[in-house]
Amino acid sequence: MGERMYVFLAHSKGPAALSVSIAINTADPLIDTAGSQTSGSGEIDMVATASGGDGSYSFAWTLLSENDPQNAFSINMGTVNRSSGAWNDAIVTTTFTGPPGPGNDPPLPAEFTVRCTVTDGTGATATAEEVTRAEAL
Repeated sequence: MGERMYVFLAHSKGPAALSVSIAINTADPLIDTAGSQTSGSGEIDMVATASGGDGSYSFAWTLLSENDPQNAFSINMGTVNRSSGAWNDAIVTTTFTGPPGPGNDPPLPAEFTVRCTVTDGTGATATAEEVTRAEAL
């Protein structure tokens, strides 16, 4: 399994603080452009976990920002509202056609900052952000 990283942010509304953390199972897709110009579904796999609040949670993943200096990548966010907190079917596409070689350099990697917003049954919210990086070769 990939590296796990946790980000904790909390927002208090009422007596119980709601918080969310993100566990990274896999991230940073590497697109082998000799065979395809897209990453596979599941190459980005993150799960948000909530605690506090009233215990009734909904999760919403959004693209917060994109750092793509050469405009060579795009991301399809996939399913962004799962009751499990999982976000694992995004697909990254590149405009680069490989394979790389003399005169056909791959683009610089792109970074996508995603945010998970958790809302509980009282309307309290908490957010956490994480970065995934895409690279083509």
